[in-house]
Amino acid sequence: MATERLWLRPPRREDEAAYLALFGRPEVEEWLRPPPLAPFATAEVRQMLVEDVEHWRAAAWQPRRRGRRWSWPARSGSRRWWR
Repeated sequence: MATERLWLRPPRREDEAAYLALFGRPEVEEWLRPPPLAPFATAEVRQMLVEDVEHWRAAAWQPRRRGRRWSWPARSGSRRWWR
């Protein structure tokens, strides 16, 4: 899916650094893991990526029980919002 400012695509294994950066942001953890829940562990984020890649490979158009996660690589001339 693409718009003038946004390009969404299924996640890829090479998105690991982006997943770690995104799920490690305090404002993301605050929303998805409020206290008393522990912050996301690196292994947990890596497992989410593996599951997302597999989900998109097996059934790209079907939503996940937890909701669909997209990858949002920077388009030419733009920046990723989590940088």
